[in-house]
Amino acid sequence: MPTQSLIYLLICCAGVLVFVLMIILPAQRSTVELDAEIVGLQARIEEQRILSPVFKSLFERAKAENPSGLPAQVKSKLSRDDIADLTARLQQIVRDNNLLIEELAPDVNSFTDNSGFLSVDIGASGQFIDFRKFLIDLGTIPSLARVETIDIRAMEGTRHINVRILLAQE
Repeated sequence: MPTQSLIYLLICCAGVLVFVLMIILPAQRSTVELDAEIVGLQARIEEQRILSPVFKSLFERAKAENPSGLPAQVKSKLSRDDIADLTARLQQIVRDNNLLIEELAPDVNSFTDNSGFLSVDIGASGQFIDFRKFLIDLGTIPSLARVETIDIRAMEGTRHINVRILLAQE
């Protein structure tokens, strides 16, 4: 074989080798990565397809105006005159639900700040089953903005319950 033909053959082989290394192998790697991404996306689509009815039913439940069986209360703000009667009303709610009151303390700092809320800590002890009715009765207070914290601790034969509520005030 002539030398010039051998050089041309080596150049062509080198060109094919460069083509395979620079174009074919990277394309093949990216194809494998895309296939893996497609499998992951198909799994996510299948998950969304399965969870879609559950989401729709929960979304419809969330749209409900008032949960059945719970008292609906017109919300109002607590006036300065009503603050004096507030502790008596809270004590009555605790007693009506067979709980023993241990602490009832309005936060003094919430009187002076401009947040528009009065924070009240309620500490009681009793049976856990009575706590549900207690929370429902708290919901009947027109100025109740939200229940901020609930802390329940087991004691000997009873439960100790701490609740912090925020009341809207003028």
